[in-house]
Amino acid sequence: MLSQIERCCRHAEMTDRSVIVDTKFGSDSYGDEFDRYFISRQTRLILSASELRSVLDHAEVYPACLKGRVSSYVSYLDVARQQHVESQTGELLTFDFAQDYPQELLVHQQSSRRPNAVSVFMRLRLQPHLTRELLARFGKIGGPYLGVHIRHTDYQSDYHPIIERLAAAKMAKVFLATDNQQVLDQFRASLPGKEIHSFAKDLSVDGNPIHLRSVDEGDVFRRNSDAILDLLLLALSGRIVSADITNSPYGFKKSGFTVLAMELASQKRYLSELLGEGVKIGLD
Repeated sequence: MLSQIERCCRHAEMTDRSVIVDTKFGSDSYGDEFDRYFISRQTRLILSASELRSVLDHAEVYPACLKGRVSSYVSYLDVARQQHVESQTGELLTFDFAQDYPQELLVHQQSSRRPNAVSVFMRLRLQPHLTRELLARFGKIGGPYLGVHIRHTDYQSDYHPIIERLAAAKMAKVFLATDNQQVLDQFRASLPGKEIHSFAKDLSVDGNPIHLRSVDEGDVFRRNSDAILDLLLLALSGRIVSADITNSPYGFKKSGFTVLAMELASQKRYLSELLGEGVKIGLD
């Protein structure tokens, strides 16, 4: 999602447009307004569409199949093309990023990671309530720690070798970011000599991925906040360790979450910009 926002921002800068981020659209979306978590640092980056959806229905739009129903169209993932399409026409929900268009509104609804995701943090600032919670969680860990990310629901990881390595490691404090309650339980049971810190409350207990849950299932604000804070706590760790994905149909070994955390950790200026002046935890 961050990758696609950054991609649209770069196109908007080249074509003198604004970007409106709508993360509360459709049944398989983020499920909440993006401005509850981030503040835009750019006047042309608008992080909520809540007051604009009905207005956008009257705009000249590309793809043209969305005319008059930008706020209500239905989409699905075309598995063969691995792209999101409009359900009635099968038309791709995107545009050519190499050109501009005469239409007032361009709609882009796609997924997949891109290498520029980390750059979006130069455009955003974390909401103060999340910054306070980040400081509180960082304080509870209470010292240098190892960051571990284990994805183990739809994507599976062979994480048991990491537990064996941690048992012999000198680092006493471990922050574990995972989507699976069983993984957390195994880490704590297998590493009694380590402090295993984990803060996310809404973990999978049946192997089904958290991000595909209905927005009505559980606390979507807490779920989204935990994901953001897990990402930042990984980036603030002394070192990030992750288990390779074993069942990706796309052939990648590291999840996008791991890759983004590592990029943030290696480029502290993005963290500095995201957290704002006066927040220096782990950034010296």
